[in-house]
Amino acid sequence: MPAASTKGRRSSTEQAAKTRSGVAGISDFGMTVEECLRIAPLDEAKVVAGSAGLSRRMSWVHVVDHRDMEDSLDSHELLLTSGIALANDEALQREIFEIMDRRHSAGLVIAIGDYIQEIPKGMRELADIFEIPLIAIPWKVNFGDITRVLLTQFVESQYRFMELSQKLNHELLAVVLQKGDLHALCACIANVAGAPVAICNENFKPVAASRVAPSEPTFDEKTLRAGLAVTTFSRSGRVASQLVGASGEAIGVATPIFIAERRRGYLVMEAGAMSPGVAGRLAEAAATVAALVISHEDELLRVARRADGQLIGLLTGALPPSVGALVEIGLRGADPLTVLIATIDSGDLQTALELTAEFLRRRAGACALAIRDRSIIGLVQKPSDRASNWSSTLVEHLREHGVSPLLGVSGVIANPNDIPARYEDVKELMRLRYYLQPEGAVVHADHATVLLRALRSLISSANLEEICPAIIKLKEHDRSLHGSLVEALGCLLEVDWNVSLAARRLGIHRHTILYRLERISEILDTELTATMRFELRLQLLAWRIAGQD
Repeated sequence: MPAASTKGRRSSTEQAAKTRSGVAGISDFGMTVEECLRIAPLDEAKVVAGSAGLSRRMSWVHVVDHRDMEDSLDSHELLLTSGIALANDEALQREIFEIMDRRHSAGLVIAIGDYIQEIPKGMRELADIFEIPLIAIPWKVNFGDITRVLLTQFVESQYRFMELSQKLNHELLAVVLQKGDLHALCACIANVAGAPVAICNENFKPVAASRVAPSEPTFDEKTLRAGLAVTTFSRSGRVASQLVGASGEAIGVATPIFIAERRRGYLVMEAGAMSPGVAGRLAEAAATVAALVISHEDELLRVARRADGQLIGLLTGALPPSVGALVEIGLRGADPLTVLIATIDSGDLQTALELTAEFLRRRAGACALAIRDRSIIGLVQKPSDRASNWSSTLVEHLREHGVSPLLGVSGVIANPNDIPARYEDVKELMRLRYYLQPEGAVVHADHATVLLRALRSLISSANLEEICPAIIKLKEHDRSLHGSLVEALGCLLEVDWNVSLAARRLGIHRHTILYRLERISEILDTELTATMRFELRLQLLAWRIAGQD
């Protein structure tokens, strides 16, 4: 028989209940049954059935030695019994699993000795069906010792949580007051918890992460998608749950982020050295602040979208470009401006926008930027140095961060009424950039102003047949034979007559390019000398300025 009598067990239970009532807010997260079984004296126990439920969470211990137990049970309790009520009651042996299932009990520990010598087969089968751990423990183990040890674990966990919670509340308050973003929030939580943190949207795609990360990132999109897709949250949807990796191991905790009763994403955190219960409660607190940050960002985004619409309207001439309109989008109405168009060849567009805005505010003063298609467009307040200097530095800055841009910059605009015209100039310049500066990453409007004006003047005062005879002849050939001579010519001019590079860009063999060059020479009845190539470049440029291609 155990060291304590049944009466002693009940006394221990009553004392535990008194102690429990004095500890407020202990999370149901607790420890897993498997973790409990590693702690002495529970390490002497043996799991005889229901091993699939060893990951069940235990938040308290309850000794039950009477038939009418259900009303006295709370959720997620580990039940201990000497078997006095179960021994000769087959109905209770069946019903106890239904009761534990309704109460979300963590498991059932039965002392093997005076009342039950061997756990009945029917109980083992039901434990496997309900996936509730059924555990046998030697009669000599005192239930009071088990309760005391686990209670100590709970108190230590609670004290640790209170320390971390106080620190986290202070740090989170600072993030909110300083209007930090989600990345700052993740960094704050990771700093306090000592574990990586990430926030993902409702589609499981990461939108922010802490700088503290393991050698192999835990919270990549694939891991989050796989883990969160199978994670079961509480009915309220606001309580942390265990996040399980692809191989079934626990990799952390996760909790939904709700704004106005709508789920906007998830906050996930590695448990690290913390107990899952502490990690879960910290995640819940952080998710509340994340909701505030997201709400603030939503409001900023709405304001930014309105400003973006106004900026695009000013650039395209849809809105009158007055001084008041410039002030409304954050510019100083009296200062000169330049138009900027950055076409992003490779790299994330949103990242490029943030990097560009950060650079311009530091180097060139005020700016207003927006995304349109694959480009960043905007107005930049006149910098202290020449536009060509800061624009080149901007390209270098973006490239350092893995973004590949092509930049077009207008000359200085003193009169707001000139903004739409200069925007159209730069837009056209970007389209024709390969014919002006084929090797450059920055095209400045001043570099092409004379040429463009001359070609426009020529086009407006003469027929295209007089200006672009060679291009028209090649176009007629392409239309009649479904050829691609003009395309090949344009590509060659873009890469400064590099045949191999042109072939790679067009996806054809180098010999095919050489053949097309022979056909161009035959059709035009001339050799493609350097002078003739320059003539073809001007003709094709005029052809495109006229809007023919």
